[in-house]
Amino acid sequence: MTLKKVVVLFVSLNELNYLYPNKVYIAMIEEQVEEKLEVISYLIFEIGGELYAANVEKIESIIEIPKITKVPNSPPHLIGVINLRGVVLPVIDARIRMGTEVKECTEFSGILILEVDYKGEQVLVGALVDAVNEVVEILPGRIDPPPTMGLDFQSTYLKGVFKRKNGSFLMILNLDQVFAVDDAVTFEKTMV
Repeated sequence: MTLKKVVVLFVSLNELNYLYPNKVYIAMIEEQVEEKLEVISYLIFEIGGELYAANVEKIESIIEIPKITKVPNSPPHLIGVINLRGVVLPVIDARIRMGTEVKECTEFSGILILEVDYKGEQVLVGALVDAVNEVVEILPGRIDPPPTMGLDFQSTYLKGVFKRKNGSFLMILNLDQVFAVDDAVTFEKTMV
C-alpha cells in the first residue's frame, strides 16, 4: 500500500530573496513516498454457513478430502486420521468443534493442514471445513478485539473481528486454541 505525503519546506526569506529578489515565497514540494504498511494475509473459509478467517502463516496446505480412517473411542470432533505424505495426521471436524450444524461434505469441502502450537511445540492437525473461499489482506489496526459476551462458543477461539465492506463480520480464529485439542494432538504424538 502506498501513501502520498505532502512535505512542506519553509525556506528562509534570505534564501528566497537571494533567488527571487523582491518576492516572498513559501515553497511547497509534493513528494511521493513509498511506505510499506504491514498487512497480514488471511484465508477465508466456511464452517456451518459462517465465514471465518485464519492467518495464512498457520496454514501449511489445503487438500481435498482423502480417505479418513476412523479411530475407535475417539471424541466426536476427532473424525479420524489421514496419511499425509507418510505422516499420520489427526483430522478434526471444524463444524463439530465450532458447534455448528454438520452437513454432508460437498465438492467444495476440504481439509486445512494447520500448524498449531501445543505446549510450545508446533504440530500438524487437519481441519475439515465446508469450503475455502479466498485470501484477503487486512491491516492489523482494522481488526477489532473479540467480543467478550454473547457467543455460543468460547471467545478464546477468536483473535478478533473484521468488519467487511459489505457490512458483514469476519471472525478471525485463534487456530492454536480451536484446533490444538489435547485428544487430537496426543493421538498424533503416539502415532509417530
